[in-house]
Amino acid sequence: MADRSNGHSSPCQKTLSTAHILLTHTHCDHYLEQLLTQKNTDITHVPMLAIKPLAISKIKQKALYEADTWVFLSKHSLGENAELLKQHRSDQCIVAIGPGTAHLLSDHDITVDYVPEQDHSSDGILALPLFNTDSKRNVLVFSEASGPAYLKKGLKERGHAVIHAATYQHQKRDTTEIA
Repeated sequence: MADRSNGHSSPCQKTLSTAHILLTHTHCDHYLEQLLTQKNTDITHVPMLAIKPLAISKIKQKALYEADTWVFLSKHSLGENAELLKQHRSDQCIVAIGPGTAHLLSDHDITVDYVPEQDHSSDGILALPLFNTDSKRNVLVFSEASGPAYLKKGLKERGHAVIHAATYQHQKRDTTEIA
């Protein structure tokens, strides 16, 4: 790759001085912050969105029993519904989008059966062998209120029945808090 710095130092090339990183994700990730701190990095965590937990509606609670597979698309997907889910849990297969979500579910005594190994996204979930067999599943997806359209479409194309349960909602933060 050609050197495009024209003799000027790049802010991405800081090696001896302390770098400062602004993390804007909604959930404080202590593991990420620990890794960055070990690399001589100062960290400021300023979430740009707030998370509003949502209770699973009474209508959707029926789907808790009917679904044979529960899919959690983020750490926020559990929200304040952990006790409700534990009460309704029987033999559902549990899928978490990534290791952070799996750890959070485990912390609430919900055992995770599948986590995509590499691609922690809807594509990673769609690639799981669980969803690529002749056996059709009744899937309940827990995620943000706007819904997982891409994942739902991919699961339906594979012949699975899919219901979405909104368990949280993104909300813009007041920018005066950030300034």
